[in-house]
Amino acid sequence: MLRTKILPAAMAAAVAVGASGGAFAATGEKGDAKDIAAVLNAKTSLAEAIATAERQVGGKAIDAGLENEGSTMRFEVEVAKDKTVQRVLVDPQTGKVVKVMPADTDENDEHDED
Repeated sequence: MLRTKILPAAMAAAVAVGASGGAFAATGEKGDAKDIAAVLNAKTSLAEAIATAERQVGGKAIDAGLENEGSTMRFEVEVAKDKTVQRVLVDPQTGKVVKVMPADTDENDEHDED
């Protein structure tokens, strides 16, 4: 008799945990929807942005992703050459390099205009 009560209780607990995990995952996906749409609508792929950044700096890419600053999205590629790492920002629509700076520099610390 005890077994017949434990099994349904365990099943209910598993369903509750699974359902809350699904809700959490759905919430996270909504936050990424804008980034996903930007990448899918970009005229330049991440692979092309990496190749452009490597040519610009003359090194090898060690990290790459999408940077979202307010309403501006750009590919951000970190490129290593010799003993330095440069951060290269590439426009996803034009495929052109927007800015090159040392990787340890925060773009907001730069006072140049894009």
